Amino acid sequence: MPVLNDERPFLLDDFNLERFIREGAPTGRDVERRVRRHFFHAIVLHDNGDFPHDMNAGDPGFNDDCQKYWADQDSPLMPLLQSACEVRAIRKPFVILTAAENSEV
Repeated sequence: MPVLNDERPFLLDDFNLERFIREGAPTGRDVERRVRRHFFHAIVLHDNGDFPHDMNAGDPGFNDDCQKYWADQDSPLMPLLQSACEVRAIRKPFVILTAAENSEV
């Protein structure tokens, strides 16, 4: 967590970030490049209700809930995150992503 390391966190709202990515704005391209290069140790998103409770990767039902989570998304940001990240944990109301082991840098 950047705050614990005396660093400034990246905090972007979904609406503007989606718009920046869709329009190809410099900010959107920068965030996309950073996500693909695994610049962020973790990305924290808001849970949309697909996860019934706090969970960790490997818990029973976790993979099924993750598939439902990705399928329910309609944001231009989600294909990028799904290709570069994996859901690692749920801490209601947050979904915690980390770099996918099989994604390209």
